[in-house]
Amino acid sequence: MKQQKYIKSTVLLLIVVLLAGCEDFLDRYPKTSVSGKDIFSSIETAEAGLLGLYSTLQDGRLTGRGTLVRGDLKGPDFFLLTGGGQYFVPEYNYQENVTNHGQAGYIWAAGYETIKDCNVFLDGLKGLDDSDKKDDMIAQAKTIKAIAYIDMMKTFCYPPAMSAIDSKYSMGIPLVRNKEDNVSSIEEGPRRAPLTDVMEHIEELLDDALLQVDPSRSTGIFISQYAISGLLAEVYLYQERWAEAAAAAIDAAAGGTMIAREDFLTEIREDANNETLFEIMYTLTDNLADRMPGYWMSKTVNEDNRHDIYSVGYGDVGASDAFINLVNENPNDIRIELFHEDKLSTAAPDQDPLIHGVDGYSERYYWKYIGGKDGSVFLHNTPVIRLPEVLLIAAEAYSETPGQETMALNYLNQVYSNRTGTTLTGLTGSDLRDAIFNERRRELALEGHSIWNYLRKNRSFTRDASHFTVVTIDPTTPGGRDAELFHKVVSPIPITEMDANPNIRDQQNPGYAPYQTTGRDGGKMFN
Repeated sequence: MKQQKYIKSTVLLLIVVLLAGCEDFLDRYPKTSVSGKDIFSSIETAEAGLLGLYSTLQDGRLTGRGTLVRGDLKGPDFFLLTGGGQYFVPEYNYQENVTNHGQAGYIWAAGYETIKDCNVFLDGLKGLDDSDKKDDMIAQAKTIKAIAYIDMMKTFCYPPAMSAIDSKYSMGIPLVRNKEDNVSSIEEGPRRAPLTDVMEHIEELLDDALLQVDPSRSTGIFISQYAISGLLAEVYLYQERWAEAAAAAIDAAAGGTMIAREDFLTEIREDANNETLFEIMYTLTDNLADRMPGYWMSKTVNEDNRHDIYSVGYGDVGASDAFINLVNENPNDIRIELFHEDKLSTAAPDQDPLIHGVDGYSERYYWKYIGGKDGSVFLHNTPVIRLPEVLLIAAEAYSETPGQETMALNYLNQVYSNRTGTTLTGLTGSDLRDAIFNERRRELALEGHSIWNYLRKNRSFTRDASHFTVVTIDPTTPGGRDAELFHKVVSPIPITEMDANPNIRDQQNPGYAPYQTTGRDGGKMFN
């Protein structure tokens, strides 16, 4: 795939200030006092501003880390190794409430900051002459805006399928469609839109982007037609629009090729590898240090795959027994090699053999993101949409379409066979759908999909005893949905937003305490 690099320059920094710092974003909703026509005097300055929008996705509060791993820590496959850590303690332990909402406040603020910046950028392009370059920049900005909405939707909303179960699950998030909405959102706080409206707006953004994006751009660190098609495939899948999901996924798949199994462990570490449809690029000048997911989740190992006094990283996330067993179902699965010794392992330095669960040895680190770029142990790119995901979207869509199970198995095997050297045969009905679901668990691990997938597929789980916090999540029955912790599968609307916007105070997610003005001190509730 074509390699491309960000250009970090003084011009970029000035443009980013115009887009973000001077807009008086109040940590809740966007606002602007800058006229769009005053921002961009040429295509060149607009291109620098576009890089500023890409930088917003790097933010650890949003796609750079927050939404990337939140969904997995709510599920059964990964956990905080000590029950605590640097981040996501309330999320993992199902302890969120309206005042102790974990990362939700950061995600909300960063999401709407990104949307605000995109709106200002798009308005700023209006004064430029029409051109293919202008259209392409519009496409990229609209896609970044769509990504922010998708990430926030998966944090604060239930999947569309649950709306059919109960209307209380049908709330979306506020829509801030343009620069004018930036201002009106401050002057009169908006209400949450129905989830159907949010999905429709995301589709509009991506449909427009697909028509305007430069069709010659390769996949990688800038948005291409293949990345847009992949995101559309996700949105269609979430709505169970199977034919459209399959078609968009197949279009997206044309932008990549699967890495050969024998090359997986090396090529998966390369920037913009052949499986990348769109990923977020980081450089040393981004200075994210310990906020990078790989550094936070894992610790480095030496040439013997053991920890020593030179190991670095927080090492806060481990794989559960259930996930380890799932990956090990096929002993030829190359992804087994992604497991490494974790910080709780007590095996002796010279212990041999090293077998998980034997003599204190444990290897719960799943090194999806291994640092090492430019000599930095924390630096790595992170994915937004990849070829294996769109192939599995096609597989799922066809498995739900009468008469298309052969096609479903074919797309499943394009991922499974590549990773294992084994071809699955004869699967039909629920067995086929289970195989696709479990392959998504293996292949898309630590990419933010876990809890959303369980909810949208109406599947229950109980965390196994390897977890520090064992919970059961059951969306399949009224009793399960009424259980004490079930509502915490989604984040609460942060109390800071409720304080700032009276119009949203009666729209808290079900199960969380209603907004109160009594019994509070400094914005915190006593009860």
